[in-house]
Amino acid sequence: MGADVVDREVETPLVVGILGDGHEPLVLRPVTPADEPFLRDLYASSRAGELAVVPWSDEERRAFCDSQFALQDDYYRRVHLDARFDVIEQGGVAVGRLLVATRTDEIELLDIALVPGARGGGLGTGLVRWLQHRVAVAGVPLVLSVDPGNPAERLYERLGFRLRAEGELHRVLVWAAEAVGAGALERFLLLAVADAGLRALLAGADDDDSLAARTVEAGLALGLVFTPEDVVGALRARRRAWIERSVR
Repeated sequence: MGADVVDREVETPLVVGILGDGHEPLVLRPVTPADEPFLRDLYASSRAGELAVVPWSDEERRAFCDSQFALQDDYYRRVHLDARFDVIEQGGVAVGRLLVATRTDEIELLDIALVPGARGGGLGTGLVRWLQHRVAVAGVPLVLSVDPGNPAERLYERLGFRLRAEGELHRVLVWAAEAVGAGALERFLLLAVADAGLRALLAGADDDDSLAARTVEAGLALGLVFTPEDVVGALRARRRAWIERSVR
């Protein structure tokens, strides 16, 4: 990484929020040159599975990963001048990196990577949802590219991404909000009345918080963006209305 890292990335850290019970907030802070050893280790961990079958020594695998990381980092920084390069921290500990390019007509998720111990716990899903809310507010689509056969594509499809273009080396996926806020919630509730699958999903919630989380996730997959607070507020309003009708 070059010395221009500090000059170009002057953004302040972003607190993403609390993702799930027991989690501390995720913080996105701009990459600095001191992060390079962590980023190299992170990249190597992301390639470990595919390189395990290659008849190389550990030293050869590491040399290959270091060279590939350097090429990737150089490419991103030369081509995506509109990108923010962040280290993902939780509880003051680095757990991954997030690369996002913000443009006037779209936001592109260039790369998201987590350390092995942070995978499979919902952090990656939470970050994508956070980006979906961000693009919904901005009124632009969220785009990303995946390699053919990448298991992550199933996650993106579950979160409502659709195929925009397909090439030999990658598939371009896109997500865009159809509606935002209270209107989006009302549209979702109308859909839920007519969709037995949605009703069953919501009926399985144990409490208001669980119901709100399930409603937000199901809404995102439909391009309908609202917050858990919107859902809880709607629940309380409907209960008040029911109580008022009951005591008349």
